[in-house]
Amino acid sequence: MATEKAIVDCLVNEFGYPKASLFNRVVAKDNFIKQAKADSKQRSKFNDNVRQVNWLFLIKSDNTNIREGKLENIDFKEIDYLHIELKSKEEIQSVAKMVFLALPKPAVLHFMWTENGKNKHRLVGAEYGMNAKKLIPKSIHYSKVIDSSNVDLAQEWLNFNRQPQIDLAALYNNLLKSIEQFNFESVHGEKLNSRADVLTINATIQNIEITIQKLEAKAKHTKQLNQRIELINQIRKLRDNLMSIKAGEDE
Repeated sequence: MATEKAIVDCLVNEFGYPKASLFNRVVAKDNFIKQAKADSKQRSKFNDNVRQVNWLFLIKSDNTNIREGKLENIDFKEIDYLHIELKSKEEIQSVAKMVFLALPKPAVLHFMWTENGKNKHRLVGAEYGMNAKKLIPKSIHYSKVIDSSNVDLAQEWLNFNRQPQIDLAALYNNLLKSIEQFNFESVHGEKLNSRADVLTINATIQNIEITIQKLEAKAKHTKQLNQRIELINQIRKLRDNLMSIKAGEDE
């Protein structure tokens, strides 16, 4: 069954996806399993967690007037937008990796599932590389969960028409950055004010926060006063660094 009309209308009217690129065809799950060369465990995870995959938009030059592009030797002749309805959200990462491995061209994955009678969504994209002339995901970017509480913020960052449209490569690359901008503002409640590469900032913040948690736990159980003071000083410096990064100050 094709993706329901309400979802399509929202993506076209609220998120700016070009109606001319609407495709909306069901894709058999076995196609992804075979193309990704999944083993029996991966096959089970995919079938147990994915209800249906729809090839929702086929974004290319002749239906958007956005020219083809190239980024790091990856040709962007078209971008596939897949709407993936889940039975469970628990295996999103393994499902996303399998889908990216199965597809021979750049793609955006739109995961949707239901919790307490309400739809939840995550948008996913990948940075690509080549291995033996095959397109592979080098790293995968997952949006925070999108629902009625933050849909306005999602529209601000993830609207198709708000991405630079110099070419399809620039469009796709900026969508990855927009996912990270959306994630940052979702977590911290403010826009990121920085010239740094937003694709690395959230990972840096997360690593610092994990380090702080470990040092705090260590300080709590350290009996020697000098060691505890040293740990507290390290934590203070990391917190200052964290505040500088969030404020977009140059290090």
